[in-house]
Amino acid sequence: MLQTTLTPQSAVLSIPIPDNFVGKKVEVWLYLPDESSVPIADAETRNVQRFKGLLTAQEADKFQSYLQKTRQEWNRDI
Repeated sequence: MLQTTLTPQSAVLSIPIPDNFVGKKVEVWLYLPDESSVPIADAETRNVQRFKGLLTAQEADKFQSYLQKTRQEWNRDI
């Protein structure tokens, strides 16, 4: 992984990449450093009711079982 900060001198930005990146899928993010924070969603959009009906009853039971087992792991001695 590479990370760098650049200051473009024009509307076109050329980015040299390592040879081992050639022919591979890469991800490029472009943002201003002072705009990098992600806004926190308000309480209305974080309402869990928006997920109602997303899982079938069987999937919900399986997921609930998994959560219970995971929580039991929190209480075990390491």
